[in-house]
Amino acid sequence: MSPISIEPPVMVLFQKLAQEGDLTPDDGIWKRVLSVHDHWLSEAEAATESISFSAFGSLQEYRFYLREEDKFVALLAALFRIGSAFYLEPSSSTVLPLESWQQLISLTTTGLREKGHFLFYFRRFQLLLASAFDLNVSAYFLDPQQQDALAELAHGYQLHLLEP
Repeated sequence: MSPISIEPPVMVLFQKLAQEGDLTPDDGIWKRVLSVHDHWLSEAEAATESISFSAFGSLQEYRFYLREEDKFVALLAALFRIGSAFYLEPSSSTVLPLESWQQLISLTTTGLREKGHFLFYFRRFQLLLASAFDLNVSAYFLDPQQQDALAELAHGYQLHLLEP
């Protein structure tokens, strides 16, 4: 696979996000968080949720986790079907086109399970998505007008776009 040229401002954001782990409004972006929850959990709520792959303690909790994880996989699959997508190859820090379902699912589940990190760019939505902790995904919008469209699409998969 060979590197692909994407918009230079997006490449700068890819590199900064990969190096620093976050972007700020100073970078010209708007950050939200994709979550299975419709609000930020309190400490007590978080203690009772099976929202981390490494924290479940029973087959029932594992099945619950997989149902929640599948919501993200389905949403990212919908974004992948809609238009061109790119990802940051972690070992080489090269931006590559996302070309297969296997890549999408492997990168997504690895990131959600906190076994690695994913960083995607979906050109149609001018959106960077980065894996986070506890079944959350950081969403960075280069165009704030796209937030409502993603929120609506996410809602169809029982996911919510929260203010950080």
